[in-house]
Amino acid sequence: MAGSPRPPPAWDHKFKQTRIAIIGTGLAGLTTAHLLSRSSRSSNYSIHLFEAGPKIGFDAHSLVVDGRVVDVPMRAVTSGYYPRLMGLYRSLGVKLRRVRFSYSFSDGNGVRLTYGGGSGRRGVRASSIWETLITSLTFIYFAILATLYTYLLPPSMALSTTTLDTFLQTHHFPTSFSRNYLFPLFSAICTCSHSTTLRLPASEVLRYAAASLWGKHCVVEGGVRVVRRRLMEGIEEGNVHLGRGVERIRRANEKVKIKLEGCDDEEEFDHVVFAVGAAQARRILSSSSSSTKQDADTDNDAHEHKHGDLVRLLDAFESEKVEVITHRDTTILPASPTHLRTLNLSSHSSTNQTSTTHILAPTLLQTTNPTPTHTHTIPSPLLLGRAQFYRGIQTLESLEAVRELEGVQGWDGVWFVGSWTRKGLVLLEGCVEGAEGVVQGILAQENARRDGGKA
Repeated sequence: MAGSPRPPPAWDHKFKQTRIAIIGTGLAGLTTAHLLSRSSRSSNYSIHLFEAGPKIGFDAHSLVVDGRVVDVPMRAVTSGYYPRLMGLYRSLGVKLRRVRFSYSFSDGNGVRLTYGGGSGRRGVRASSIWETLITSLTFIYFAILATLYTYLLPPSMALSTTTLDTFLQTHHFPTSFSRNYLFPLFSAICTCSHSTTLRLPASEVLRYAAASLWGKHCVVEGGVRVVRRRLMEGIEEGNVHLGRGVERIRRANEKVKIKLEGCDDEEEFDHVVFAVGAAQARRILSSSSSSTKQDADTDNDAHEHKHGDLVRLLDAFESEKVEVITHRDTTILPASPTHLRTLNLSSHSSTNQTSTTHILAPTLLQTTNPTPTHTHTIPSPLLLGRAQFYRGIQTLESLEAVRELEGVQGWDGVWFVGSWTRKGLVLLEGCVEGAEGVVQGILAQENARRDGGKA
């Protein structure tokens, strides 16, 4: 994990090393650290990673079962929608393995539809010929609209203020199609409730659908722990601080000071990058705002007001709790073998959520957002692992906040990175895109300082 520090360049004696703290070690935080460590002046940067948990966050919940690595949650990507992530994987020399996903859709009355994948090329089958025909044509209609709105229609027809629910009603989609298939599908993709799926920005859902239409699904050979190891190759081992949560930050003497949980002392940095969820960043900044009122060496009241503005801005970002269990309980699957598919989506009106079970092997399953009944009744010997975390949700309100956030990145050396900080559905692509933007911003500020300008 540790890399040998590079010797400083000849001009480096004029400057103190720039210290950068990255709070959070998911894909966004690790990519930010990696890109900084690979920049042309990386030897002038001291990069520190802070993680509240005992393990690196990106693959903290991954398991090894029957000799195979199981990513938790599933980390499949689609070539059409993830160009930056795919580019990062290529630069790291990571090998990808293609997977072919097929789907079953069921509710309390049993399986309603099976879908072979391949954008419909491998077959769609419902309970009757009539429903198969209607559902297939409606999926085609949705794909055509997604392509039109994403690539062909002028900006004046953009859906900037339209939710998915409004879009589907405006274009006269059958309620049964939305309820039985489209909402469960995007509830599974975004791991959010059905009611939240209704509020997703139509523009981002359609962009995902259009970009993924002919894409190939891939996973990392050997699991994302391979990605984690390679992203951390340029980071000094002593600069990775596990089990060290950040309690608050404050601006003082043109530096950013961070206080760790359970510690009285503070550490001083030139830049602090929040690579955590909006709620966690808000909590830290809220503590920071209340503490600055009593700190005599804080630069001035303007910093307190800026923190307060950031806290209010972060209020616009939502998240939902996600649970993933890895297990061997096949009773959760459709009863008939003819209905079994790679991904089995089950929707229940009582839970307002889609439960998705991925068949990794005949007796190795991973279920995302299992129903409460299944969670409580699964026999202990069949339960291999359980993980819970929070996933960001994109809404019309958060899209507006994303635009505002871009204008305050780098205020007083404070940055935000993560899929929730970018346009689009909250998926891994936004982590890489956000990291690229933050690194460019930090490098620009540092170059301006060295050139004698103001950052």
